Amino acid sequence: MDLSEILNIFSGKPSNGRALYLAWLAFKEKDPKYTKLLRVVPSLAKGAIACIHAAMNEFNVERQQKLLEAASLGKAYYKNRFDGAILGNACAELRVLNAVREKEVGMFLMYQTFARTGKIKGVVERLMGRHMYALALSLAEYSGMKSNEIATSWGVWQVKKGGDKPDQALAAHIAAQLQPYPGLSRAPIVAAALSANRHRLASLILDSEPNLIHRVEGLMKLGETRKALDVAITHLDPDLTLSSTLNIIAANTDKKAMYDMLKDRPFAQQQYAVYCEHRNTAALSELYQELGNFRGQGMSILKASQDPRLVPNTRNLIKSLKEAKEKFLKAGKYSETEVKIMESQVKLLELQEDLLRQGKFKGEGGGVSLRDTLRVLIECGDIKLADTLRKEHGMGDRNYWTMKVTALCESNQYKALETLAAGKGVKKVANKLVSLAPIGFEFFVSECMRCRRPEEAKKYIPKIADYARRAEAYCDIEEYHLAIDCAKEYFDADLLLAIRSRTSDPTIKKRVDDVRAYLVKTPQID
Repeated sequence: MDLSEILNIFSGKPSNGRALYLAWLAFKEKDPKYTKLLRVVPSLAKGAIACIHAAMNEFNVERQQKLLEAASLGKAYYKNRFDGAILGNACAELRVLNAVREKEVGMFLMYQTFARTGKIKGVVERLMGRHMYALALSLAEYSGMKSNEIATSWGVWQVKKGGDKPDQALAAHIAAQLQPYPGLSRAPIVAAALSANRHRLASLILDSEPNLIHRVEGLMKLGETRKALDVAITHLDPDLTLSSTLNIIAANTDKKAMYDMLKDRPFAQQQYAVYCEHRNTAALSELYQELGNFRGQGMSILKASQDPRLVPNTRNLIKSLKEAKEKFLKAGKYSETEVKIMESQVKLLELQEDLLRQGKFKGEGGGVSLRDTLRVLIECGDIKLADTLRKEHGMGDRNYWTMKVTALCESNQYKALETLAAGKGVKKVANKLVSLAPIGFEFFVSECMRCRRPEEAKKYIPKIADYARRAEAYCDIEEYHLAIDCAKEYFDADLLLAIRSRTSDPTIKKRVDDVRAYLVKTPQID
């Protein structure tokens, strides 16, 4: 904007701003000729801008108001669109300038200085430097600025100037005034209190710290490690609880006092135990021993015995399990399940050691699974011992029968297989045949065929409950006549066609065709 445009408004020389101002004076006096004066203004837009700039450089509030009203009149009568934000921003900035130009504040800023120093933000920073926080907060709220920085600066200043004020009263005053700022960190205020060597004040200010990390870390810096730990536990923060615990352990030489502290804080004890489990197993064992946690001691012994870096040794493993069992017994009713597991596992390992000594494991070491142990016993003919062991460990019927049938077939114990299948035929339930064996007899047939013993497989085919699968099994061992008889018994013409497709023997095919013709002529009786 040309400076002459601004100066000519009151000098009497013709200009856009002067013409608009005269039109406004006529409008103010309700003189009808103001419209004629508006029409002779060369440029209403330039006139309005000139009045706005003149108001911004004016110290007299009354004259500012007149110039802004003239600019508003030009804006209203301007035919094209005029950016109203220009006038709105000017009014807002003038309110700020007029506020700081009051004699109580004494900041007689020119508009150019105001613009160069960051406008409203710069004024707020200057007010903070002069400790005029009430006015700074009002201006920040008026302009929509965030006031957290102002509140923090106020808190720091309160600490610096409140030398004679008691710590409790000063901390309460700061907490009350900062209550409208819920997320405001007290870290800079605490730092100011520490610089002033007021540790108790810093601790009291931290009581109102909304950021849990800053609060705990601040307490640890103050040396109030137990208070920091209690705060972390109250908020159930595992990371802060662990860091506080480790800080206490590192600084504490009295181990008994340290363990007593953990005994009263189960959450901290739990986090430290998890840490030791992955980083320091020796410290974990010591922790459980000092706290009298027998269940934890038993678990530590078990974990140590399963270390992959150790060479597998059945005797050492049995010894570790017995030690763990003793610990679980001391733990009482809360570890009854673990005691039973240890007893059964020790019994299994001792049996494996006997089998290994007898050479029945065929090069396999002890400590193998229950399934492999049962398999070895069955292959060695100790079926009764295998059945007893299976019951003691609660192995499921289906799982055990599958493994037992496989082991018997692979070890050529077909008499024992017949004994297993004896009395486990089929029965009729709701007009359907149901197998009494937990795994059905198809598995018996498939395992015998896998071991290339079709003559043995033939013994179990009649026990297959589903006639279609029975016929298919007969086809697998090439007993096509028996398969045809099965299909004929159930009047299944489609099954006959399936049997016919399985063979190239013309005799079998002819018999299938004869049976199909017979089925067509003979009515089925339900």
